[in-house]
Amino acid sequence: SLEFCIGDTLFTTNTSADATSYNWFFSGASPTASADFNPYTVYTVAGQHNVILVATNQYGIDTLVQEVTAYNLPMASFIASDTVVNLPNAVIGFVNSSQYAGSYVWSFGDGNSSIIETPWNDYLITGLYTVSLVAESQVCMNDTLTKMNYIEILDPTGVEEQGASIGIRVYPNPFIGNLVVELLGYENRNVNILMEDVTGRIVLNSTAFVGANESPKVVNLDVSNYNLATGMYILRVGDGNYAKQVKVVKQ
Repeated sequence: SLEFCIGDTLFTTNTSADATSYNWFFSGASPTASADFNPYTVYTVAGQHNVILVATNQYGIDTLVQEVTAYNLPMASFIASDTVVNLPNAVIGFVNSSQYAGSYVWSFGDGNSSIIETPWNDYLITGLYTVSLVAESQVCMNDTLTKMNYIEILDPTGVEEQGASIGIRVYPNPFIGNLVVELLGYENRNVNILMEDVTGRIVLNSTAFVGANESPKVVNLDVSNYNLATGMYILRVGDGNYAKQVKVVKQ
């Protein structure tokens, strides 16, 4: 079966003998028919199609059918979970919405790259970063999407904000089956701990009470039974007044 891409021009080679007229038929293409000896056509519909040649002379008709396959061109598309992130824990996940691709090559602008379909990257230095994605096809030409200065990494050191004495520490990060959350500055209150995936779906919801003089409160989260997929998650911690969040990565 002949393979090609949508928009490609198919040139035929007629090797028929002893015919006086020819009729070609091309499904999924434009034009769909021709009476030329060696016609051409452009395929506009993906899928498997038949090329039919009817050769005729005064003694009869002979028909030949050949199958061809037309493929859609790959289209690269992605968004980031965040585009402005503070150090440390500047972990950003990327949602791949490409179409008609079989493999992918990412460049995150900081020297890191990935061939994972939906990857994450841990940025370590402040600055603006350009991200590019190559959507690859085994048959058609690759498609590349580049977003210039798409990611901004900031360093909030020395910036005072309300509730700065309230904080969290999370480790290990990346994690496998157990995650430790240290609650800093919370006393005599209930603290809610939420974990969301990159689509905003809540995958974990827990509450811990922090007593007087109990800071830092250590909370062990056993996530081994949650069937979490590999990738990036957002851990949100709050008591109704001050909310903190950190990105964590499940290995």
